[in-house]
Amino acid sequence: MRERLRIVFLSNANSLHLREWAEYFAVELGHAVTVLTIPALEKPYREPVEVVELGRGLQKRKPFWPLLVPRIRRELRARRADLFVGYRVVSYGFLASLARFRPLVLAAQGGDMVWPPDDRVGQFCVRYAVRRAQLLNAWSPNIRDEMLRFGADPARIVVLSRGIDLDFFPAPDPSPRPPRIAMTRSLLPSYNTKQLVAAMPHVLRAVPGATCAIAGDGPLRGALEAQARELGLDGAVRFTGRLERAALRDMVAGSRVYCSTTITDGLPLSHFEAMAVGAVPVCTDIAANRVWIRHGENGMLAPVGDPEALARGLVRALTDDAWCAGAAAENRRMVEQAHDRRANMARMSRGWAELAAAP
Repeated sequence: MRERLRIVFLSNANSLHLREWAEYFAVELGHAVTVLTIPALEKPYREPVEVVELGRGLQKRKPFWPLLVPRIRRELRARRADLFVGYRVVSYGFLASLARFRPLVLAAQGGDMVWPPDDRVGQFCVRYAVRRAQLLNAWSPNIRDEMLRFGADPARIVVLSRGIDLDFFPAPDPSPRPPRIAMTRSLLPSYNTKQLVAAMPHVLRAVPGATCAIAGDGPLRGALEAQARELGLDGAVRFTGRLERAALRDMVAGSRVYCSTTITDGLPLSHFEAMAVGAVPVCTDIAANRVWIRHGENGMLAPVGDPEALARGLVRALTDDAWCAGAAAENRRMVEQAHDRRANMARMSRGWAELAAAP
Protein backbone atom coordinates (compact mmCIF):
# COMPACT_ATOMS: atom_id res chain seq x y z
CA MET A 1 0.00 0.00 0.00
CA ARG A 2 1.42 3.35 -1.06
CA GLU A 3 2.28 5.61 1.90
CA ARG A 4 2.67 8.82 -0.12
CA LEU A 5 -0.36 9.39 -2.31
CA ARG A 6 -0.69 11.62 -5.35
CA ILE A 7 -4.02 13.35 -4.62
CA VAL A 8 -5.82 15.77 -6.93
CA PHE A 9 -8.68 17.86 -5.53
CA LEU A 10 -11.26 19.60 -7.72
CA SER A 11 -13.04 22.46 -5.96
CA ASN A 12 -12.98 26.18 -5.26
CA ALA A 13 -9.42 26.79 -4.05
CA ASN A 14 -10.61 29.80 -2.03
CA SER A 15 -12.68 27.62 0.30
CA LEU A 16 -11.19 27.75 3.81
CA HIS A 17 -12.30 24.16 4.44
CA LEU A 18 -10.57 22.92 1.31
CA ARG A 19 -7.42 24.89 2.12
CA GLU A 20 -7.13 23.37 5.59
CA TRP A 21 -7.81 19.89 4.23
CA ALA A 22 -5.34 20.08 1.33
CA GLU A 23 -2.62 21.72 3.39
CA TYR A 24 -2.91 19.16 6.16
CA PHE A 25 -2.61 16.24 3.72
CA ALA A 26 0.43 17.83 2.07
CA VAL A 27 2.29 19.45 4.97
CA GLU A 28 1.44 17.20 7.91
CA LEU A 29 0.93 13.84 6.18
CA GLY A 30 3.40 14.22 3.32
CA HIS A 31 1.11 13.49 0.36
CA ALA A 32 1.59 15.12 -3.04
CA VAL A 33 -1.46 17.40 -3.34
CA THR A 34 -2.74 19.34 -6.34
CA VAL A 35 -5.85 21.54 -6.25
CA LEU A 36 -7.68 22.15 -9.54
CA THR A 37 -9.80 25.29 -9.27
CA ILE A 38 -12.09 27.26 -11.55
CA PRO A 39 -12.16 30.53 -9.55
CA ALA A 40 -8.85 32.39 -9.52
CA LEU A 41 -6.78 31.79 -6.42
CA GLU A 42 -6.97 34.73 -3.99
CA LYS A 43 -4.32 33.68 -1.45
CA PRO A 44 -1.42 31.24 -2.00
CA TYR A 45 -1.48 27.86 -0.29
CA ARG A 46 1.33 26.64 1.92
CA GLU A 47 4.01 24.75 0.07
CA PRO A 48 4.14 22.11 -1.30
CA VAL A 49 0.45 22.27 -2.34
CA GLU A 50 0.14 22.92 -6.07
CA VAL A 51 -2.80 24.96 -7.37
CA VAL A 52 -3.86 24.87 -11.04
CA GLU A 53 -6.42 27.39 -12.35
CA LEU A 54 -8.59 25.77 -15.01
CA GLY A 55 -10.41 28.78 -16.42
CA ARG A 56 -11.23 32.03 -14.69
CA GLY A 57 -13.79 33.07 -17.27
CA LEU A 58 -15.99 30.05 -16.45
CA GLN A 59 -16.50 30.70 -12.74
CA LYS A 60 -20.08 31.92 -13.15
CA ARG A 61 -20.84 29.98 -16.34
CA LYS A 62 -21.55 26.52 -14.94
CA PRO A 63 -23.32 25.20 -18.06
CA PHE A 64 -19.91 25.39 -19.78
CA TRP A 65 -17.97 23.55 -17.06
CA PRO A 66 -18.15 20.17 -18.88
CA LEU A 67 -15.90 21.74 -21.55
CA LEU A 68 -13.12 21.51 -18.96
CA VAL A 69 -13.24 17.70 -18.80
CA PRO A 70 -10.45 17.11 -21.40
CA ARG A 71 -8.20 19.54 -19.50
CA ILE A 72 -8.99 17.84 -16.20
CA ARG A 73 -8.10 14.45 -17.65
CA ARG A 74 -4.78 15.82 -18.90
CA GLU A 75 -3.96 17.23 -15.45
CA LEU A 76 -4.76 13.89 -13.81
CA ARG A 77 -2.57 11.98 -16.26
CA ALA A 78 0.30 14.45 -15.93
CA ARG A 79 0.36 13.96 -12.16
CA ARG A 80 -0.24 10.19 -12.28
CA ALA A 81 -2.95 10.72 -9.69
CA ASP A 82 -3.72 7.96 -7.21
CA LEU A 83 -6.99 9.60 -6.11
CA PHE A 84 -9.32 12.24 -7.49
CA VAL A 85 -11.41 14.16 -4.92
CA GLY A 86 -14.41 16.31 -5.81
CA TYR A 87 -15.46 18.64 -3.00
CA ARG A 88 -19.07 19.85 -3.10
CA VAL A 89 -21.04 17.19 -4.91
CA VAL A 90 -23.60 19.27 -6.80
CA SER A 91 -20.95 21.25 -8.68
CA TYR A 92 -17.31 20.14 -8.53
CA GLY A 93 -18.29 16.59 -7.64
CA PHE A 94 -20.49 16.35 -10.71
CA LEU A 95 -17.71 17.76 -12.88
CA ALA A 96 -15.22 15.31 -11.35
CA SER A 97 -17.53 12.40 -12.11
CA LEU A 98 -17.61 13.40 -15.79
CA ALA A 99 -13.84 12.82 -15.99
CA ARG A 100 -14.46 9.08 -15.36
CA PHE A 101 -11.35 8.73 -13.23
CA ARG A 102 -11.10 5.91 -10.68
CA PRO A 103 -10.91 5.94 -7.75
CA LEU A 104 -13.15 8.96 -7.29
CA VAL A 105 -13.84 10.35 -3.81
CA LEU A 106 -16.67 12.83 -3.29
CA ALA A 107 -17.27 14.98 -0.23
CA ALA A 108 -20.40 17.02 0.43
CA GLN A 109 -20.38 20.53 1.88
CA GLY A 110 -23.82 20.87 3.41
CA GLY A 111 -26.71 18.93 4.85
CA ASP A 112 -28.78 19.99 1.85
CA MET A 113 -26.75 18.80 -1.13
CA VAL A 114 -29.08 20.69 -3.48
CA TRP A 115 -30.13 24.25 -2.68
CA PRO A 116 -32.80 25.27 -3.21
CA PRO A 117 -34.16 21.75 -2.67
CA ASP A 118 -36.44 21.86 -5.75
CA ASP A 119 -33.57 22.60 -8.18
CA ARG A 120 -34.04 19.76 -10.68
CA VAL A 121 -30.73 20.34 -12.43
CA GLY A 122 -28.96 20.14 -9.09
CA GLN A 123 -30.86 16.97 -8.22
CA PHE A 124 -29.73 15.35 -11.46
CA CYS A 125 -26.11 16.35 -10.90
CA VAL A 126 -26.01 14.90 -7.39
CA ARG A 127 -27.69 11.62 -8.38
CA TYR A 128 -25.30 11.21 -11.30
CA ALA A 129 -22.22 11.94 -9.20
CA VAL A 130 -22.88 9.91 -6.05
CA ARG A 131 -23.57 6.76 -8.08
CA ARG A 132 -20.18 6.99 -9.78
CA ALA A 133 -17.96 7.58 -6.76
CA GLN A 134 -15.93 4.77 -5.25
CA LEU A 135 -15.99 6.52 -1.86
CA LEU A 136 -18.20 9.19 -0.33
CA ASN A 137 -16.95 11.16 2.66
CA ALA A 138 -19.86 12.39 4.79
CA TRP A 139 -18.78 14.79 7.50
CA SER A 140 -21.73 13.84 9.73
CA PRO A 141 -24.73 11.48 9.87
CA ASN A 142 -27.16 14.05 8.45
CA ILE A 143 -24.94 14.41 5.35
CA ARG A 144 -24.82 10.62 5.03
CA ASP A 145 -28.63 10.55 5.07
CA GLU A 146 -28.72 13.15 2.30
CA MET A 147 -26.32 11.06 0.20
CA LEU A 148 -28.54 8.00 0.66
CA ARG A 149 -31.58 10.02 -0.40
CA PHE A 150 -29.89 10.61 -3.76
CA GLY A 151 -29.11 6.95 -4.35
CA ALA A 152 -25.61 6.52 -2.90
CA ASP A 153 -24.45 3.01 -2.04
CA PRO A 154 -24.34 2.89 1.79
CA ALA A 155 -21.33 0.55 1.64
CA ARG A 156 -19.32 3.34 0.00
CA ILE A 157 -20.07 6.04 2.59
CA VAL A 158 -17.66 6.86 5.40
CA VAL A 159 -18.90 9.21 8.12
CA LEU A 160 -15.88 11.13 9.35
CA SER A 161 -15.36 14.84 9.94
CA ARG A 162 -12.22 16.75 9.02
CA GLY A 163 -12.05 17.74 12.68
CA ILE A 164 -10.51 20.79 14.29
CA ASP A 165 -7.02 21.62 15.52
CA LEU A 166 -7.21 21.03 19.27
CA ASP A 167 -3.85 22.70 19.81
CA PHE A 168 -5.25 25.91 18.31
CA PHE A 169 -8.51 25.52 20.28
CA PRO A 170 -7.27 24.57 23.78
CA ALA A 171 -9.38 23.35 26.69
CA PRO A 172 -11.21 26.21 28.41
CA ASP A 173 -10.80 27.77 31.82
CA PRO A 174 -13.84 26.51 33.79
CA SER A 175 -14.40 29.87 35.52
CA PRO A 176 -17.75 31.60 34.81
CA ARG A 177 -17.65 34.08 31.95
CA PRO A 178 -19.37 37.42 31.46
CA PRO A 179 -22.76 37.41 29.66
CA ARG A 180 -21.39 37.59 26.12
CA ILE A 181 -22.85 35.95 23.01
CA ALA A 182 -20.75 35.24 19.93
CA MET A 183 -21.87 34.46 16.39
CA THR A 184 -19.33 33.67 13.64
CA ARG A 185 -21.42 32.88 10.57
CA SER A 186 -21.54 34.82 7.29
CA LEU A 187 -24.25 37.45 6.88
CA LEU A 188 -26.20 35.59 4.21
CA PRO A 189 -29.93 34.75 4.06
CA SER A 190 -29.43 31.06 4.90
CA TYR A 191 -27.69 31.98 8.18
CA ASN A 192 -30.80 33.79 9.40
CA THR A 193 -28.88 36.24 11.62
CA LYS A 194 -32.00 38.42 11.90
CA GLN A 195 -33.43 35.88 14.37
CA LEU A 196 -30.59 36.52 16.82
CA VAL A 197 -30.92 40.29 16.45
CA ALA A 198 -34.68 40.02 17.04
CA ALA A 199 -34.06 37.88 20.14
CA MET A 200 -31.73 40.38 21.80
CA PRO A 201 -34.40 42.77 23.23
CA HIS A 202 -35.94 39.75 25.02
CA VAL A 203 -32.51 38.70 26.28
CA LEU A 204 -31.72 42.20 27.58
CA ARG A 205 -34.93 42.35 29.58
CA ALA A 206 -33.77 39.28 31.51
CA VAL A 207 -30.01 39.94 31.44
CA PRO A 208 -29.50 43.73 31.15
CA GLY A 209 -25.72 43.52 30.86
CA ALA A 210 -25.67 40.97 28.02
CA THR A 211 -23.73 41.78 24.85
CA CYS A 212 -23.54 40.13 21.46
CA ALA A 213 -20.67 40.19 18.94
CA ILE A 214 -21.45 39.13 15.37
CA ALA A 215 -18.27 38.34 13.43
CA GLY A 216 -18.60 37.91 9.70
CA ASP A 217 -19.65 39.83 6.66
CA GLY A 218 -21.98 39.54 3.72
CA PRO A 219 -24.70 41.28 1.72
CA LEU A 220 -27.12 41.51 4.66
CA ARG A 221 -24.81 43.44 6.96
CA GLY A 222 -26.41 46.82 6.29
CA ALA A 223 -29.93 45.49 6.81
CA LEU A 224 -28.93 43.72 10.03
CA GLU A 225 -27.23 46.83 11.39
CA ALA A 226 -30.39 48.80 10.59
CA GLN A 227 -32.50 46.16 12.37
CA ALA A 228 -30.29 46.45 15.45
CA ARG A 229 -30.60 50.26 15.46
CA GLU A 230 -34.38 50.11 15.11
CA LEU A 231 -34.54 47.78 18.12
CA GLY A 232 -32.37 50.10 20.20
CA LEU A 233 -29.47 47.64 20.40
CA ASP A 234 -26.61 50.03 19.59
CA GLY A 235 -24.70 49.31 22.80
CA ALA A 236 -25.53 45.63 23.04
CA VAL A 237 -25.00 44.22 19.54
CA ARG A 238 -21.72 44.78 17.72
CA PHE A 239 -20.88 43.82 14.13
CA THR A 240 -17.13 43.22 13.92
CA GLY A 241 -16.80 42.25 10.26
CA ARG A 242 -14.47 39.42 9.34
CA LEU A 243 -11.75 38.67 11.88
CA GLU A 244 -8.44 36.90 11.53
CA ARG A 245 -8.52 33.33 12.75
CA ALA A 246 -6.79 33.90 16.09
CA ALA A 247 -8.91 36.96 16.86
CA LEU A 248 -12.07 35.01 16.02
CA ARG A 249 -11.03 32.17 18.34
CA ASP A 250 -10.27 34.62 21.15
CA MET A 251 -13.62 36.34 20.71
CA VAL A 252 -15.48 33.04 21.05
CA ALA A 253 -13.26 31.82 23.89
CA GLY A 254 -14.13 35.00 25.81
CA SER A 255 -17.86 34.47 25.31
CA ARG A 256 -20.22 32.44 27.44
CA VAL A 257 -22.50 31.48 24.56
CA TYR A 258 -22.05 30.62 20.89
CA CYS A 259 -25.15 31.17 18.73
CA SER A 260 -26.00 29.96 15.23
CA THR A 261 -29.40 30.57 13.65
CA THR A 262 -28.86 28.95 10.25
CA ILE A 263 -31.81 27.34 8.47
CA THR A 264 -29.70 24.61 6.84
CA ASP A 265 -26.22 23.26 7.51
CA GLY A 266 -23.90 20.32 7.00
CA LEU A 267 -21.14 19.84 9.53
CA PRO A 268 -20.64 23.29 11.11
CA LEU A 269 -17.03 23.16 12.30
CA SER A 270 -17.52 26.58 13.89
CA HIS A 271 -19.82 24.83 16.38
CA PHE A 272 -17.08 22.45 17.44
CA GLU A 273 -14.50 25.21 17.62
CA ALA A 274 -16.83 27.04 20.01
CA MET A 275 -17.53 23.89 22.01
CA ALA A 276 -13.79 23.19 22.25
CA VAL A 277 -13.11 26.52 23.95
CA GLY A 278 -16.10 26.35 26.30
CA ALA A 279 -18.76 28.53 24.66
CA VAL A 280 -22.11 26.80 25.15
CA PRO A 281 -24.11 26.42 21.89
CA VAL A 282 -27.58 27.91 21.51
CA CYS A 283 -28.69 27.14 17.96
CA THR A 284 -31.64 26.60 15.70
CA ASP A 285 -33.36 23.23 15.81
CA ILE A 286 -32.30 21.73 12.48
CA ALA A 287 -31.05 18.24 11.59
CA ALA A 288 -27.38 19.25 11.47
CA ASN A 289 -27.54 20.63 15.01
CA ARG A 290 -29.61 17.84 16.54
CA VAL A 291 -26.80 15.39 15.74
CA TRP A 292 -24.47 17.12 18.23
CA ILE A 293 -26.64 19.22 20.52
CA ARG A 294 -29.09 17.61 22.96
CA HIS A 295 -31.56 20.28 23.98
CA GLY A 296 -31.22 21.17 27.65
CA GLU A 297 -28.21 18.92 28.18
CA ASN A 298 -25.14 20.21 26.34
CA GLY A 299 -26.80 23.17 24.63
CA MET A 300 -30.13 24.70 23.70
CA LEU A 301 -32.17 24.45 20.50
CA ALA A 302 -34.89 26.81 19.27
CA PRO A 303 -37.21 26.62 16.26
CA VAL A 304 -36.18 28.52 13.14
CA GLY A 305 -38.03 31.85 13.03
CA ASP A 306 -38.90 32.01 16.75
CA PRO A 307 -36.85 34.82 18.39
CA GLU A 308 -38.57 34.44 21.77
CA ALA A 309 -37.68 30.73 21.99
CA LEU A 310 -34.12 31.55 20.99
CA ALA A 311 -34.01 34.23 23.69
CA ARG A 312 -35.15 31.72 26.33
CA GLY A 313 -32.27 29.44 25.39
CA LEU A 314 -29.81 32.31 25.44
CA VAL A 315 -31.02 33.49 28.84
CA ARG A 316 -30.58 30.06 30.38
CA ALA A 317 -27.05 29.79 29.00
CA LEU A 318 -26.23 33.30 30.25
CA THR A 319 -27.54 32.79 33.78
CA ASP A 320 -27.26 29.13 34.81
CA ASP A 321 -23.64 28.78 35.94
CA ALA A 322 -23.81 25.14 37.05
CA TRP A 323 -25.54 23.95 33.90
CA CYS A 324 -23.11 25.92 31.69
CA ALA A 325 -20.09 24.42 33.42
CA GLY A 326 -21.40 20.89 32.92
CA ALA A 327 -22.33 21.50 29.29
CA ALA A 328 -18.93 23.04 28.52
CA ALA A 329 -17.06 20.10 30.06
CA GLU A 330 -19.20 17.55 28.21
CA ASN A 331 -18.77 19.37 24.90
CA ARG A 332 -14.98 19.46 25.23
CA ARG A 333 -14.95 15.69 25.80
CA MET A 334 -17.15 15.13 22.76
CA VAL A 335 -14.95 17.27 20.52
CA GLU A 336 -11.80 15.48 21.69
CA GLN A 337 -13.37 12.08 20.99
CA ALA A 338 -15.05 12.77 17.64
CA HIS A 339 -13.45 15.85 16.08
CA ASP A 340 -9.71 15.71 16.72
CA ARG A 341 -8.21 16.71 13.37
CA ARG A 342 -4.99 14.79 13.90
CA ALA A 343 -6.82 11.51 14.55
CA ASN A 344 -9.48 11.98 11.89
CA MET A 345 -7.09 13.01 9.12
CA ALA A 346 -4.85 10.02 9.86
CA ARG A 347 -7.84 7.70 9.63
CA MET A 348 -8.98 9.34 6.38
CA SER A 349 -5.49 9.03 4.93
CA ARG A 350 -5.38 5.30 5.72
CA GLY A 351 -8.76 4.77 4.10
CA TRP A 352 -7.73 6.63 0.96
CA ALA A 353 -4.49 4.64 0.75
CA GLU A 354 -6.49 1.39 0.91
CA LEU A 355 -8.81 2.64 -1.81
CA ALA A 356 -5.90 3.64 -4.05
CA ALA A 357 -4.30 0.22 -3.58
CA ALA A 358 -7.47 -1.72 -4.38
CA PRO A 359 -7.53 -3.54 -7.74
